[in-house]
Amino acid sequence: MKKIKSAIVGILLVVSLLIVINPISAATVTISPGVEIQAAIDAANPGDTILVNPGTYYGNIIVYKPGLTIKSTGGPAVTIIDASMYWPCNYERPDCVAAGGCKVKYTETDLNHNGFLVFADNVTIEGFTIINATYPGNYNRGLGILIGSISTTYFTRIPYNIDIWGGALPVTEERLARPTGVTVRNNIIDGASDGIYIWSSSGNLIEYNVVNNLIPLGGDGIILYDGGKNNIIRCNTVDKAYGGGIKIMGNTWDSNLLRLYPNHKQFDVTGTQVYCNTITNTSDAPGLNFGWISGTNIVAYGNTVDGNLY
Repeated sequence: MKKIKSAIVGILLVVSLLIVINPISAATVTISPGVEIQAAIDAANPGDTILVNPGTYYGNIIVYKPGLTIKSTGGPAVTIIDASMYWPCNYERPDCVAAGGCKVKYTETDLNHNGFLVFADNVTIEGFTIINATYPGNYNRGLGILIGSISTTYFTRIPYNIDIWGGALPVTEERLARPTGVTVRNNIIDGASDGIYIWSSSGNLIEYNVVNNLIPLGGDGIILYDGGKNNIIRCNTVDKAYGGGIKIMGNTWDSNLLRLYPNHKQFDVTGTQVYCNTITNTSDAPGLNFGWISGTNIVAYGNTVDGNLY
């Protein structure tokens, strides 16, 4: 009997080791025009890679699964995200679609006109041109790439919140998305209310992107707002930004918060690095703008700022 038990234990141990040594491999899928990026995200598992062939694709893409790499095969010159084109139901699951509904339905038109909305950790967005990401009627709309949910705007649209809470819910800490480990690389954002917007998120990398031709409302090329630690913004080009080229800014809506709690996380940008960027032809705000912030090891060096009117 003892031998049988020993054998069973041994078999279980070997199986356990095999599971550890041979985890399920992440998959790679390649899509072409006719298959939308959102559909590929909905079908993916965390950690998968979605390769996108040249063509034009719908915008307002919700990235809600961690570890996804979404990368063009031909580069930004030939792979376009048109933010003026979007599915009214862009987070679809069989259980709701079969019933004729959807989990995230942007009936409010001012919440459309974005490129990518990133709500999950360790996501990579690489090699796209985003056009028509403009909405002149209100702030925080018309974003090229958003990292984080923005507590006043998109948090009820996070699929997790829709699944668990039904979408109609007050803001609480656990319901907000503050992604970490996101990489935004080698993208072109041509025309937006804000180019790349990091909201209250930490440990992200923004590099080798081009942001230009922004509109007056919003108008920031690359913005880190409401706090966020250890973000790196490097080697990007911003041209013709209206509200500022690169802005590192704490919460500016609540002056009492700053007065009473100057080290609150909404101002803490410890470890932020801004270097090797080129900022030209901004208006109505500085090319580099740091304000309402706290923390240590906040550095900016090796940036070129030229032709700005402020």
